[in-house]
Amino acid sequence: MTALLPSSPAPGPTEPQRLGSGEVRYRQRTSRLSREREYRVSARGLRWHDAGSPGQGAGELPFTRLAGLRLLREAGPRGRPVFAVLLLPHRGPALRVSSWSGTEDRGEAYRRFVRALHAAALQAQPALRVDSLAPGAGHWRTPAMAALLCAGAGAWVLGAPGAAAGLLSAGLLSPGLRRWQAGRGPGNPVRGGLPRQWLP
Repeated sequence: MTALLPSSPAPGPTEPQRLGSGEVRYRQRTSRLSREREYRVSARGLRWHDAGSPGQGAGELPFTRLAGLRLLREAGPRGRPVFAVLLLPHRGPALRVSSWSGTEDRGEAYRRFVRALHAAALQAQPALRVDSLAPGAGHWRTPAMAALLCAGAGAWVLGAPGAAAGLLSAGLLSPGLRRWQAGRGPGNPVRGGLPRQWLP
């Protein structure tokens, strides 16, 4: 995460926005090889489907089923930050939408999407919990424990080569573990408008 210079004023929140009658759309690939998914924000909730195939990969999350929204900022490709929002339902897994699509930074489109999502969700639930979380703060523990467990298991079975293989496996798993942990535990409350430091 990019630190603020001591002499710099803290970024203030953006003004709360209201969603108009139309839908706000955003497209994203979760990886370079995955299919592009289109998200649509309406006054009732968030809908999505595979881009170009409305009947495939479709889903819907009404805002009345939301327990909260969580804003994330993580280290990204070439030292550039990746912004993401987690939609946390009362039941079921969190839904993550990121400012990066494959290898493309879609910061401006993502910013419009998150502002519309935030406005619509608060219109549906004025008391909805919105918070932010920096995965760098304390989020090394789960990947570190996974590395120790994988290395220990590998060493016990195969010796030194097994330990090396275990560390490699932990390295491949750590991004997924960090994302899983980002949806757990308390975050920092966000009140009013969206803080600028959590937007591209």
